[in-house]
Amino acid sequence: MPNTLYEVDGKKSLSAHAESLAHSQWPKLKKAVKEARKSGYASASIDGAFMYACYYNPDGIAPETMDKNAMISDVKNSGILSEGPGSRNSLTISSVPLEPRRDTQQYLPFYLYSIPEEAISDILHGRLMILILANAGAVAAAIEQDGIEVEIPPGNAPLYSMKFHSRFDSGSGGYRIELRGMGMHVCECIYEFRSVEYLRDVVRGIKRSVELTLPEMIDLNRSNGTGDKPSH
Repeated sequence: MPNTLYEVDGKKSLSAHAESLAHSQWPKLKKAVKEARKSGYASASIDGAFMYACYYNPDGIAPETMDKNAMISDVKNSGILSEGPGSRNSLTISSVPLEPRRDTQQYLPFYLYSIPEEAISDILHGRLMILILANAGAVAAAIEQDGIEVEIPPGNAPLYSMKFHSRFDSGSGGYRIELRGMGMHVCECIYEFRSVEYLRDVVRGIKRSVELTLPEMIDLNRSNGTGDKPSH
């Protein structure tokens, strides 16, 4: 049940529910793919945070055939670069197709993408590659508009390591709680071509679930002798 505390292997967890009416970016991706299949390269910028760069070669994609200068120029003109320091102005580049992985894939695989079947075939046979460039600082700035604190640890993948915190007030004091499990939803934005608004909706939903269950979490921690602050 949503907004419910439950126990797994002796640990308390929270079941959260979020809904989003944010539109996907399939139309813009389809357009970029169509243009790339004609000219070899095309891009599309999204929300001032993402850019999709599509490369096509009927003989197969290879590093020496990719027009890197065109992509660099598009990045500069896309609006996804911010003025923040360090990890607040770093780009994370993800690619479709992904390298094969052994762990469970928790987001849409490319062969189910809402793009023409010939484009999916091109990806499968190495003729089409889609690069997704994302600025963690721009994504964080959008989330922070809702009063969420976003921490971007330094490292090679700041987008996927972002931490989200929110402050809550109750009759017994104030609490700063980390909203966990957001990495999967960041991956959804990247590999399912969703908007920043989708991620904001998810964060809002999880925050709302915490608000609804906060009194129960406080009482639980007190009964367990862990003090009067929730350990979520």
